[in-house]
Amino acid sequence: MAKFKVIFQYDNPIRKQLEQLKPGTEVNVETTDNIYYEASFEEYDEETKEATLQVDRFYPEGGKDLTISSHEIISLDTPESKTKMEEDE
Repeated sequence: MAKFKVIFQYDNPIRKQLEQLKPGTEVNVETTDNIYYEASFEEYDEETKEATLQVDRFYPEGGKDLTISSHEIISLDTPESKTKMEEDE
């Protein structure tokens, strides 16, 4: 009897957003554990599916880099997504 391995692929809108962001874009990111406001998007690694952000950048000590798996991101707001929401209203 033959055995088959089935792999389900689906379009993840968060992942698509991350792939299109440019470094330095300001984002608000909600994860399963935290919300990061006014973070600076640094990069997205398509291989590992992880995004690197600079958070807490307005504090006197400066910001810190944070790497988050795209699977943990619940919502991602950018200036562009905020503008689109305002236009839709």
